[in-house]
Amino acid sequence: MARSIGSSMGKKTATPSPQPAPAPPVNRQANSNFGKTTPQRTVSTTPIRKTGGGGQQSSTNPYGGGGPLGGGGGPLGGGIDSLSVDGGVSGAPSEEDYLAGDSSYQATLSALARQLQSFQADVDTQRGNRKLDYDKSLKDLGYNGGNWNWDDVLTASGRAYQNNSNDFASRGMLQSQAYADSINNLQRSLMDQYSGIDQTNTQFNTDLDRQMTKARDENTSATQQARAEAILRRAAQYGFGV
Repeated sequence: MARSIGSSMGKKTATPSPQPAPAPPVNRQANSNFGKTTPQRTVSTTPIRKTGGGGQQSSTNPYGGGGPLGGGGGPLGGGIDSLSVDGGVSGAPSEEDYLAGDSSYQATLSALARQLQSFQADVDTQRGNRKLDYDKSLKDLGYNGGNWNWDDVLTASGRAYQNNSNDFASRGMLQSQAYADSINNLQRSLMDQYSGIDQTNTQFNTDLDRQMTKARDENTSATQQARAEAILRRAAQYGFGV
């Protein structure tokens, strides 16, 4: 028993080497890219340049000289070419071009113009006839530019003057104060008649002027209304707001 133990004590006992732990199983279904090579993205170091209306676009200045909305350059250039300035679809005619080709609007303009011209012609006719009446009234009164026609018995002033003078002459009173007073009274009466004729004529022409002004205002209002309706038709046709 002691020998057996002694012989074993003189020998070295071999220690087993540690074994590596088994690798965990790979879940190939969860990772569909297993075994594939991921392509590497190459970033260009060359600045990208795009000339706009007011500056150049680059990797450090993406908007050029005009800012992000391209006021003077940049990615949007000088403006948005796909839309019209009215906010409508590209190709829509300008407002004036549309109005020029709108038959309804043009017909309304023509009718309104004829209406105003007709009214103007009527006013001119009335004014002309009134002037004839006015001139005849002054002639019949015997008034000519501030002077009275005492000698023409076909006028009111001439008849009145001659009758008054003959009456005082028949009584030998042409040099009297009464005769002078009668002439003054006659002139005052004639001036009252002239003032009445002149005021009536002035009022008549003033009324015509007022009617003409009202007609022009109404014509302008109707023209503006027709234009607004035409613009609404344009907006509906090309799909943009007014």
